Amino acid sequence: MINLPPNLSEDDFIFSHLSEYFGNDLDEENKNLFEELSEKGNYTKNFENFKKNKGEIQVAFQKNRLSSDDMKNLYNKVQPEEARLDLEKIRISQQEKSEKNFNNLKILGFSILTLVMCYVVWSVFSPRRPVPFDALKSLTYETLQMAKSSDLNHIAFGSKNTKEIEDYFLSSNRLSFSPVTLKNIEALGWQIIGSSVIDYDVAKISMIQYEAKNEENSLFLYSFKGKLEDLPIEDSIKLEEVKYFTFGSEKVNLITWQSSDETITFLFGWKSIKDLAILANAGSK
Repeated sequence: MINLPPNLSEDDFIFSHLSEYFGNDLDEENKNLFEELSEKGNYTKNFENFKKNKGEIQVAFQKNRLSSDDMKNLYNKVQPEEARLDLEKIRISQQEKSEKNFNNLKILGFSILTLVMCYVVWSVFSPRRPVPFDALKSLTYETLQMAKSSDLNHIAFGSKNTKEIEDYFLSSNRLSFSPVTLKNIEALGWQIIGSSVIDYDVAKISMIQYEAKNEENSLFLYSFKGKLEDLPIEDSIKLEEVKYFTFGSEKVNLITWQSSDETITFLFGWKSIKDLAILANAGSK
């Protein structure tokens, strides 16, 4: 037995639920009732007409549906002139802002590229600055170590002849300057015993060792490329127009002078500062 809602005929139920049934929106109970009534009554023609009319309506709707461009054109036709001008100003402002940002990015990118290229060119072609060389500390250490050595292993070329020492430095091809030798120091009681080239990564240094003839005492003479202004000057002494700069310590004394435009010479010893200056001045004549 078919149970219909009160005051609702079979036709009323069928026609009021057509759209839901064919749209698969009916609950299970009403769907079963709809199908039971459909089998009982003669609704085939009605169902075909419904489907046909529904399809025609959907086609007509699609044909008359406005696209986004149509909606925009319609809005432009009905919107107030003042609103249209405001929107146009906003659009132009946004476009100008976008173009400005793009130009700024191009300028920034070009600037960064230019800086990178300048740095690369500078890195490749700029002259290399020498690594700082602490001559006082390094040569003081070398002097104290060599003074302790009794086997003279630090002497690369042993000779008591100044000319042979000069030839040794010339033949080594490791020095880009002319080392200083104290040619006339023998008259003051000193003799040359040998020489070496100290090869640091940042500097090449000539070394000559002298020994006292009548006592146990040594002098160490060093030359290397440099300027006196690179040194922490403490004091100075002047002998016969030559200015010697002095550095005293508890362990060893030393004097230094600009022996040529590009060469500095150090003399280390356990004599007084004045005696070292006298030896340097007399030996250089």
